[in-house]
Amino acid sequence: MNYKKMMSFVLIFFLITTGLTTAAVFPKTQEDVDRGKKAENYKSWDPFQTDPLVGKKKWVFDKCRSISSSPVLGSNGTVYVASGDGKLYALEPNGTLKWKYDTDEAVMASPAIGSDGTIYVGTAFPSGKLHAINPNGTIKWTFNVHNYVMYSSPTIGSDGTIYVGTEEGYLYALKPDGIMRWKFTAQGESLSSPAVGNNGRIFIGSYNNKIYAISNGAIEWEYSTEGRVRSSPTVGRDGTIYAGCYDGNLYALNPDGTKKWSFDTGALISTSSPTIDSDGTIYIGSDDLYAVKPDGTKKWRFETENALKSSLITLGPKGTIYATSSGKLYALSQDGTEKWSYPIKGASSPAVDPEGTIYVGSTEGKLYALESAKKGFFLAHCWLISAIIIGAVSAVIIALVVKRRDE
Repeated sequence: MNYKKMMSFVLIFFLITTGLTTAAVFPKTQEDVDRGKKAENYKSWDPFQTDPLVGKKKWVFDKCRSISSSPVLGSNGTVYVASGDGKLYALEPNGTLKWKYDTDEAVMASPAIGSDGTIYVGTAFPSGKLHAINPNGTIKWTFNVHNYVMYSSPTIGSDGTIYVGTEEGYLYALKPDGIMRWKFTAQGESLSSPAVGNNGRIFIGSYNNKIYAISNGAIEWEYSTEGRVRSSPTVGRDGTIYAGCYDGNLYALNPDGTKKWSFDTGALISTSSPTIDSDGTIYIGSDDLYAVKPDGTKKWRFETENALKSSLITLGPKGTIYATSSGKLYALSQDGTEKWSYPIKGASSPAVDPEGTIYVGSTEGKLYALESAKKGFFLAHCWLISAIIIGAVSAVIIALVVKRRDE
């Protein structure tokens, strides 16, 4: 075989090999990538996109036992996380331990931070106490709720009043010094964290299928649903109260307690609380993540691999939406398409700082700090590069074999 014929054959073989390999490894659409798990309005996936993102691990803090609550961020960047071992950990933004506070009881709910930097955290069992902790990790005071456990997080009003609910249906209002202002008793268990309205009214959900509006410890109105309300209510700028329910509905109530609308997700809404975007879009999780327009109609739906467990769906810089299922943290665009996902066992609700770092806990006792990072050209196009290398190597091998045979 002469030289020109041999090189023509090698070139043809290289092009065929590269083309077949590229066709085999490149999916045609996002549907091929996610195998049907996608937003309903997905965009076609472009393998030659120049700016793909991934979730990149910055650091991991692994000294906790089990984290079921969301991390909370202080104004100075301190990361606070409560653990099943009864400790509240304060971490520097780089993941090093600043201090830890031992409550001597299990902590299942997220802490809350007052305007003066005081951290409030409730314990679940055996006794049930609300701890007020100074910014340096020393105790300020404790309030005993008399063996009533707290699975919900405290909420702080504009006047510094601390509101905390118990599983047995009691809602306490405490002064900043830990003295009780008033106590409200619901007719049924209550796991919902309280929400504070613009006029100082408190909204809370209960296991007796009701949403309450409370003022100075007395009921202003109550709204009956078709299922338990474990989801913490959220109050919009116009005073609309939003809450998820075990009956699968997201309820929107007027300030006077009448129904504005309801949106049926088709599955139980457990711990996921509504999150409101700047344009009025409401995000809620059931088996999947829904974006609902202010008029109660569906904007989009994103299917997750498991039921959405985020008690809070978090909005990050550049409009990114973060939510967790039992095994993944998802980062979504405003149109409901997936930017990236990161596997985390038993992921808690995420928290996001102004720089875009995402903090999320796991049932394995680890706190992850993640960031969105560009893949880079070589990682983003690894399949294409691999295909070219395979074709080139194959062509060289054939050329050498042909040359040796001719010799």
